[in-house]
Amino acid sequence: MIKIDKASCLCLDTRAEERWPDIANMEKRLTKLDVCFEHFIANTQNNTKTTGDYFDVVDPDVSKWGYGREGYKHHHWNAFQCHKIMIQRAIDEGRENLLLLEDDAYLPDRF
Repeated sequence: MIKIDKASCLCLDTRAEERWPDIANMEKRLTKLDVCFEHFIANTQNNTKTTGDYFDVVDPDVSKWGYGREGYKHHHWNAFQCHKIMIQRAIDEGRENLLLLEDDAYLPDRF
């Protein structure tokens, strides 16, 4: 069985309240398995009054971005930037097995 060193959950500020019960459930269950759990907050509204681990780029160059629907590709681009930071943090911490989650994930009972 693989030992998960860290679980990093990408949490969007715009749906934090709605998703919080499920995120807390994931954190509780993973912490019981001795997994370090990180909330990675994406500030999608670029609200300077709140904090975040990443602030969305409003209009990135997605002209060569092949994934996603027109008009929505910037969301996928920003998510990818978050994933890169989450992975780099794990590398910098010397983690070997990282579980990337998003705030709309669910852990089934058999997990």
